Amino acid sequence: MKTLLYITAHPINSYSNSVTVGNKFIETYREANPEDEIVHLDLYKEDIPEIDFDLLRRWGQPPSGESFDGLSDESKVKAVRMRELVEQYERIGRAICCC
Repeated sequence: MKTLLYITAHPINSYSNSVTVGNKFIETYREANPEDEIVHLDLYKEDIPEIDFDLLRRWGQPPSGESFDGLSDESKVKAVRMRELVEQYERIGRAICCC
C-alpha cells in the first residue's frame, strides 16, 4: 500500500479549475489503486503557522530540550505544528499539488 498526499490551496475549491482537475485525478487514481491511502491537505482549512522568525530560528533543532523550552508558549505551538506537517510530508513518498 502506498500513500498519496493531495494538497489543495484555493480558498473556494468550487471555483478552481485546477482543483476540479485534481479531484478528477484523485477519483481516477482511487479507482486504479483502491488499496492506496490518499491524504488530502487543504491549506485553507488546516492550521499552518506562518514561517516567521520564531520558526526559522528553530529550523533543524530537536522538538524538545533547552532551546525549545526557551520559546514562548505561542512559539512552541507553532514549532510543534510545523514539525507535525514536516513529518507528515516525510512519511509520504508521492505528492500531487493543485493550487
